[in-house]
Amino acid sequence: MNPQIIGSLILVVPAVLIAWAALWRRNRMVFWFALVLILVAAGYLNATGAARDVGLRFGGAPAASPVPAR
Repeated sequence: MNPQIIGSLILVVPAVLIAWAALWRRNRMVFWFALVLILVAAGYLNATGAARDVGLRFGGAPAASPVPAR
């Protein structure tokens, strides 16, 4: 699997679960706001390459790419 997708899932899924557990029954509008903030933060981390770094760190090395012929 792509390291960027793995990194995104590692960062987003726990944050959404914590927000759901803490906010769903109390105030759903605050939960939806927290969800949007989590998605914006995940987009930023994907744009800067940090999600890929997390995916490489915890998801293993990517498959070796072939060396281009000269």
